[in-house]
Order: sequence, then C-alpha cells, then structure tokens
Amino acid sequence: MSWPASNCTAATLMVIPAPVPLAKRCFQNIHSGDAGEQGEEQVFTHVVLMKFDDAADAAKARSLLEGLASTIDEIATLTVALDTLRTPVSYDLCMISTHTDVDALRAYQSHPAHLEVAGWLKPRLAARVVVDY
Repeated sequence: MSWPASNCTAATLMVIPAPVPLAKRCFQNIHSGDAGEQGEEQVFTHVVLMKFDDAADAAKARSLLEGLASTIDEIATLTVALDTLRTPVSYDLCMISTHTDVDALRAYQSHPAHLEVAGWLKPRLAARVVVDY
C-alpha cells in the first residue's frame, strides 16, 4: 500500500494526535533548530517498532521490555504497546522510552539487562525500525 503524494499535505500531517508541548518541541527542533523554550524540561526520545516472525512473541516481548523500567535508572519513562489492528502494514509492538539525554540512552542500550532482552528479541524479529529525537 502506498500513500498518494497528492493526499499528503501540511494540513494532513498536522492532525497527528500528540500532547501540545511535545508536538511544539518536535516542530521547533526540526524547523528552527530550537531545543525548546527556556525552563522547559528536555528529554531524548527513543521509538522502536518491531515486527516478529511469530506475532505471538509480541506479548512476551512487551513483558520483558516493561521489566526494564524498574531495572535501568537511565529510563525516564517507558511505554510499550501491542498492535491491535494487525493490518498488512502494521508492526506488532511499539516501544517508546525517554531519557534525560543521548548519554542516558546509550547507557540504557549498553546496560546488561537491556542486552539480555535484546538477545531474546533479535532472533525473533522479522523487522525493526528506530527513530531517536
């Protein structure tokens, strides 16, 4: 399935539901290089989408990933959600974590508990995409 370019306008792109401060911060970072308003808390966000060879593995992955929040101090927040629509273009799991800065993200990624979960995940993944901002 492809998206016709004629249907993708600036107005269409702006309807993505997000908390106003986050949407404002992302827009500022992308378009003006502004890291945020003075006094606004800065976070580094890590978004991972996973598609499993067997979609049933997504529930176990969710449990393992959620367990990292209480183990790794460098995780400020962690949200893990499973896909409910299961369309042909859907991924099975979305994980969003926030960190105080890029160094905290790197510390999370190299933490032994994260590496253990990654070791369980990698052989079960058909695909994975990541966005960090």
